[in-house]
Amino acid sequence: MTAAWMLLAALLEASAEAEFARARQYLDQDRAPLALEALGRVEKLRPDFPRLQYHLGLAHLKLAEFDRAAAALSAELARNPKDAEALYFRGIARAARQDLAAAERDFRGALELAPGSPTAPFQLAKLLIDTQRAEEAAPLLEKSLAIRPAYPLAHFQLGRAFQQLGQKGRAEQEFARARQLQEEERAAQGRRMASRP
Repeated sequence: MTAAWMLLAALLEASAEAEFARARQYLDQDRAPLALEALGRVEKLRPDFPRLQYHLGLAHLKLAEFDRAAAALSAELARNPKDAEALYFRGIARAARQDLAAAERDFRGALELAPGSPTAPFQLAKLLIDTQRAEEAAPLLEKSLAIRPAYPLAHFQLGRAFQQLGQKGRAEQEFARARQLQEEERAAQGRRMASRP
């Protein structure tokens, strides 16, 4: 390879890295359309850029483009089948498309790969509750809450599970805890906003 080609390759790599960093920043700012534009430029410069398909999947997910999100995340999983985050987010996309059996497989796979995650058991449990399998969901939510006790949505879903199981008192306790945690979150957010100059 000549020096000119080496220089061109280095410039293309630097451009791809800069565009990828910009895309990640846009995703963090919930500016998914701009993230997709930047990721498209990365794809043109270097189609095999690491985690490109994962981030394309996240951008499509934020835009509620669930078919495209699932396709991009599947492409990422073809490269890295042990990517728990890609499995989790593909499960979100599949659940949104009402492909519940596939979503369940993804959530179970993500949970197996990342047993310390509070979100994978939560999403799996939510899906199980939505399909009238509360008995299976309750232990998953308890696991999620053991990892992250101040998780209002998990308390709410556990309340739903207890409702389905006919345990009204326990359901009310979980609903009350969910409300309390949400109020605490709102108050903390208000304090943060008030303290800004």
